[in-house]
Amino acid sequence: MSATPTHSSGPALAAVALCVATALGAVIADPGLFMVDDAWFYLQIGHELATTGRSTFDGLHTTDGYHPLWLGLVAVLASVAPGKDGLFALALGVQLALAPLTLLLLHRTARRAAVPFPELALVALLLTQIADRAWMTEGPLTAFLHVALLAVWLEARFALAGALAGLLFLCRLDTVFFLGAVVALTPARGRLPLLAAATAVASPWVAGHLVWTGHLVPVSGALKSTFPVPDLSDLVAKIGWTGILAVAGSVCAVVLGRRRRDDGERAMLALGLGGLVHGLYVGLFTGSLWSTFVAYYWITGVLATGLALGHLAVRYLALLPSLPPQRGRQLVLAVAVFFAGVAAARSVRSVALHEPDPMESLARWVHRELPPEARILALDAPGRLAWFSGRTVFAMDGLTQSHGFSDDLRPGIDAWAAANGVTHVLTYAVPFDAPWCAIRVQDGEPTVTFRAPDTREAVGEHTFTGAPLVRLADFETNPEVNWASLYPWP
Repeated sequence: MSATPTHSSGPALAAVALCVATALGAVIADPGLFMVDDAWFYLQIGHELATTGRSTFDGLHTTDGYHPLWLGLVAVLASVAPGKDGLFALALGVQLALAPLTLLLLHRTARRAAVPFPELALVALLLTQIADRAWMTEGPLTAFLHVALLAVWLEARFALAGALAGLLFLCRLDTVFFLGAVVALTPARGRLPLLAAATAVASPWVAGHLVWTGHLVPVSGALKSTFPVPDLSDLVAKIGWTGILAVAGSVCAVVLGRRRRDDGERAMLALGLGGLVHGLYVGLFTGSLWSTFVAYYWITGVLATGLALGHLAVRYLALLPSLPPQRGRQLVLAVAVFFAGVAAARSVRSVALHEPDPMESLARWVHRELPPEARILALDAPGRLAWFSGRTVFAMDGLTQSHGFSDDLRPGIDAWAAANGVTHVLTYAVPFDAPWCAIRVQDGEPTVTFRAPDTREAVGEHTFTGAPLVRLADFETNPEVNWASLYPWP
């Protein structure tokens, strides 16, 4: 590994560290603000697995709708935690420890690989992961394993790199594109031990999952994928701005690292190839209207972009011969500190302006007002609803159902609801279109067309009339906010 640090600065690093600490403080102050609803899936399923021994979200149907490593860790924490609040605190504590450890390891690895301006890579992770809604998902562990794998791979510790590669695959299955690049760029003498170790770690789950479900891909991935048939609709919406920037940064990383003259270029090339192929796969083979634009989907590309930015900065400064080198370095580091400050300020501002989560309030109302035997079909936000209500919640999107969910729906939504004892429905009260439903609203009354999530085939329709039992607007200071309402099932 290269040993010459390049263009780093103690004061700039200290300023970035202060911004990271500020963002982490905001997360501690209001963690729910930095969580997507999918994060509650992990907590709910992990709690069920630890307390009942079943991999289930709703308590009735088994599911494999998750990436296994983080779910397994959550289940272990749930087995020793004192209740749901204890599990939440333990899981958050693990991720709060992982975040600075990831950044420290990234900075050390980038410096040893002579990556210019490693602070830029830290800021890329700060903006898209720490100060974004990646918490309690597999995101923080995925970021750590990316960096740990790069560190030992560049040190030619190929067996350990293989073990970390297997863990990274289990942490997020679509990192297979990055892992393929790592294997391809590994010297011939190291490829066999790397592959052997990765296979030893990952194959037990792959084989066990295949025997358990009859499928290679979990239901949450299978529903979104159109492979091998491309779906070119809504490319920008599917990838999102973070994905677009990550793919663009990955292209830069491939171009800048293609010669592999040093460890920094090797790392860029591996991350760039992985991020680029991943972006192409999402764009080509993900169905429209699925939420694949969230930042923690794009960690490979974000890291590639962070490393590429340092090299791009060096090339930019070379175009300014009149600018003294020291001033040029100060300019780049000032930009890094500025964006770190933006991330920290955004986190603090979000906490300062944030009011109690209306969906959590609605879920707690359900816990107080509905009987324990109530069963709710949720058209969105099933994670928070299930976690805080303690009631049986079915996710209409199918992501936490079994692989046979769509087939079970085909006799009709009414037959399925009767078979599963559905008593209530949480529906949008605004027009909405998704793979699992379409909603139109007339005179304040929503008409829902229910769909099988895989084929988007209609399986029934209901208009929900009269006043709902409770509305999200009942817990909002803004009376115009009314995107969800709870009705009795017809």
